[in-house]
Amino acid sequence: MDAIIARVGVSKGTFYYYFDAKTDVLSGLADRLAEAIMVQVRQIAEAENEDALSKLNRVFAVSRSAKVENRALVMTLVRVFYRDGNVLLRHKLNQRSAALAGPQFARIIRQGVAEGVFDTPDPDEAAGMIMRLGVDLNEQIAPLILGLDENPANLELLSGKIDVYEDAIARILGSPPGSIQVQDRTFFQELLT
Repeated sequence: MDAIIARVGVSKGTFYYYFDAKTDVLSGLADRLAEAIMVQVRQIAEAENEDALSKLNRVFAVSRSAKVENRALVMTLVRVFYRDGNVLLRHKLNQRSAALAGPQFARIIRQGVAEGVFDTPDPDEAAGMIMRLGVDLNEQIAPLILGLDENPANLELLSGKIDVYEDAIARILGSPPGSIQVQDRTFFQELLT
């Protein structure tokens, strides 16, 4: 915190007027990253010249790319947010992410239903289900990511969990098996490099 205060050039009192704790700073950084990703996600969702399946896969690609480009921040966030004492903080972050991304996913899913590429009775609920599964997935993969140094075999476990998530999304949407691409095979290696 002292390094941040010195870099910004404000007094400790001024800094702590705006931020109660280190987690507040990290939460703000997480929000900034999420908002930057959402700008691109909204552009993808609003594009008129692209089919829904391509849009959905491009949303996942944009998210992967932003995480790799901001790997130091992402790894810091994972280390802090996935400590046992930060469950409430994680919950709030997940709620904000769902509020931002959920409507864009629903828009893409509605388009896919209209195109006949997705077959789900309730696009809004399907989007919510995908978001909730993503939160659960993050809870499972965070310890695996943090343990990769000691256990490189976690990389295979990570990929396996993402494969199941991709399959679950395809089933929820009624899209062909293998049509959803949440990860590419180099994502975790790039994130951790």
